[in-house]
Amino acid sequence: MSGKLLALAWMMPPLVFPRSLQVSRLLRALHRRDWRSRVVTVVPAAEPYAAQDARLAEIYRDSYDLEHVEPREEVEPSELWRRACWRYWPPQEPVTPDNWVRRSLAVLRRDVRALRPDVFVSFAQPWIDHVVGLQLKRKFPRLPWVAHFSDPWVDSPYFDVPDPVKRQQAIERERAIIEAADAVIFTTTETADLVMAKYPAAWRDKVHVVGHGFDAELLSAVAPPPCSDKFRISHTGNIYGHREPIALLRALATLATDGDIRRHLAVEFVGHATPGMREAVEQLGIGDFVSLAPNVPYLESLALGQASDLLLVVDAPAERSVFFPSKIVDYLMLRRPILAVTPTVGVTATVLGDLGFPTVDPADEVGLALAVRGAFERWRSGQAAAPLPSDQAIRRFDIGEVAAQFEAVLEFAKSIAAGRRR
Repeated sequence: MSGKLLALAWMMPPLVFPRSLQVSRLLRALHRRDWRSRVVTVVPAAEPYAAQDARLAEIYRDSYDLEHVEPREEVEPSELWRRACWRYWPPQEPVTPDNWVRRSLAVLRRDVRALRPDVFVSFAQPWIDHVVGLQLKRKFPRLPWVAHFSDPWVDSPYFDVPDPVKRQQAIERERAIIEAADAVIFTTTETADLVMAKYPAAWRDKVHVVGHGFDAELLSAVAPPPCSDKFRISHTGNIYGHREPIALLRALATLATDGDIRRHLAVEFVGHATPGMREAVEQLGIGDFVSLAPNVPYLESLALGQASDLLLVVDAPAERSVFFPSKIVDYLMLRRPILAVTPTVGVTATVLGDLGFPTVDPADEVGLALAVRGAFERWRSGQAAAPLPSDQAIRRFDIGEVAAQFEAVLEFAKSIAAGRRR
């Protein structure tokens, strides 16, 4: 199969976000299946605090075309008449998101007319990308539209909007988007079930589950890991309030009372760390072997992961977690042992547990201490810190396999849109 794909994605390389990594590697895999993609995206400078990786962007450069949109009013002011109107009729969104909607939509409308794409895909996060997609669909109702949600929106435990008007607006927007889209993608069945439970049963026919994928070819751009006499435990990526691994830090402090473990232990969190984590490291007195470092370029983070003896996945406490962190597939690509600090009922626990990796609830301090000690003892005996699954077991996470599933959704959306035209 082949075709022309038009996409909207706020973040793309060189910006390093879980979303930009997944979209870029997916489009490269589609390019190898003869899809030509054009992506409307934000100028990298609009995310001044984000990690960037120019080498990663260069690797993917020939896989798709990028069109950058500048949403910042202070960099590219809107028309004088619009700024005058804002004094009396402020935009519904803050100025930067409002500019993004208008400006990206203008570029997309031009591209639809010039390129005549076979299908359009909007990638969240942020959710406002789907708002743009809805407006584009209303302008071009015959254009097949795939809305890639990945995670839940208004059903998410992180959806904390105290303003009832804005909350209701988001609820109405999600409903309108799912109703209008020709196909909707989530990364887990659990997320699809959660989101779609409140909608008409017939809408479920347009829902597809396509997981995250890894691009193993990136490893050729990563330097071999150095040798070390330390038992290295690593987490790469940002951590925010709900996901603070405080119980894990306490467990590490308990283990460190064993002088032999303390001498050989090196734990590193690379990425944004919360003030609570910094305070806990200081109060627990574990700063000699636990480091909190800033973000690094993505390929460098892969090198850090390859040099680690145990990789951490850290989820927020919950009765049941529907989230599928894309970090999991990156770790599987590295073929390193993994410890999942995650609710015992949820997607992460199921995926990694089925592959044989240990999973421990984020609040289970005793269980975490036992898991780390067990991993350390395996390492000291010359084994991998956790059993590793076979290549066949993780094949379904290869981006080539994922792209084939995604392509099937593109074809589904095209068939649905074609049926409406008849």
